[in-house]
Amino acid sequence: MKEEIIKIVKENLKDRENFTPVILGIINTESSFNPLACRFEPEWKYLKTPSYFAKKLGITADTEIVFQKISWGLMQVMGSVYRELGYTGHLNALSTDIERQIRYGINHFFRFYSYYKDLYKAILGYNRGYAVKEEDVKLALLDEHSYLSKVLKHSKEFLEV
Repeated sequence: MKEEIIKIVKENLKDRENFTPVILGIINTESSFNPLACRFEPEWKYLKTPSYFAKKLGITADTEIVFQKISWGLMQVMGSVYRELGYTGHLNALSTDIERQIRYGINHFFRFYSYYKDLYKAILGYNRGYAVKEEDVKLALLDEHSYLSKVLKHSKEFLEV
């Protein structure tokens, strides 16, 4: 399974293959390479037109709201972020679609990389959003248990892939 995931990551990165270790580090940190990983985030407030998607998909608005408040798959992308990125299908179907999990996760990461133009800030942004400051990076690098430190540690495991 891990080899298949690595292959799909490389295929999706194409001319940005130098980011392969970082993306694999995020996958390892977020899901330990488990494509069925999911987590309900009850406090998540950033929803994308749940009534519209509920009607379109023939489900209740409450179900769509719950699905948008779940982080899905290998890269633990929130359901509402999948919606922002253009995914219009059933969110629970993502559990069995490894290629789509990776493609959308990579696109989500590169939104932060394009915004920050800094790898460490992009990694923190992937986890926290758009409010990352230079001081956050410094503190995260000092804390071996921080998200940034974990991703960097896991990334080193994939330098030779």
